[in-house]
Amino acid sequence: MEAATRSTVTVVTLSGEPVTLAVPLSSRVADARAMIVERGHLRARRGQLVLGDRTLEDGAEIEKLPSGVDWQLVYGETSREECYKAAVEAEAWGCYKEAVAHLEQLGRSGEPSSLTREERDCWARNGKRVLQGLRDAIQAAADADRPALSDDLERVCAQLLEFCHLQSTSASAEDLVCYNRFSGDMYRYLATTGCSKLSAQRVRLAEEAYKTASASTEASDCMEVMSIEPLEPGAFVLGPELLSLPS
Repeated sequence: MEAATRSTVTVVTLSGEPVTLAVPLSSRVADARAMIVERGHLRARRGQLVLGDRTLEDGAEIEKLPSGVDWQLVYGETSREECYKAAVEAEAWGCYKEAVAHLEQLGRSGEPSSLTREERDCWARNGKRVLQGLRDAIQAAADADRPALSDDLERVCAQLLEFCHLQSTSASAEDLVCYNRFSGDMYRYLATTGCSKLSAQRVRLAEEAYKTASASTEASDCMEVMSIEPLEPGAFVLGPELLSLPS
């Protein structure tokens, strides 16, 4: 039997999504780090790779490390510019959850904590793509698989809604409109796709978020980016699928 020449390494990233690498046994941790960076995880250049309670040194040999145990990619302090570049890089690679995670980390710990317009728009684009991917998966799934996917949608929306609320507490007038518009769309998603017992409550929450957004004359400035689905400027209305739900 031919001896194995590669080790399969699974690295859990900031968003919780794993990256699986086929790393040559003759290589070192630095080589695995370079492979992670090439997959669109720009901040891995300066992050720590952790195996259990051990921080892996770049010079460590792959063949001497335990197999079958996930590595963790842990990011230390990085600049605002580097966080944003990492999000843009992740977006270019189609790692939308990772892009959202970088920007949410920035929004929770950065100074100032509010995202800039450029950062906010990047967060919104990638958040929309994550949600659209889940909705598409739910619509295409067999009945038996839909509950688990709906749970994923609930979890992701809860995370995004919590971040919208966090950003709204110190937001500009334009930001307030944008985050409320995005929140309204998410409640609309959840009312039609999530837990049916909460549909009526979510219809009301969507209406409240849309009304808050429509109260500002700046609504049209961020409509294209923050709206999950195309909507004419100023048309903050619920679709027929929601209006037909029991109140």
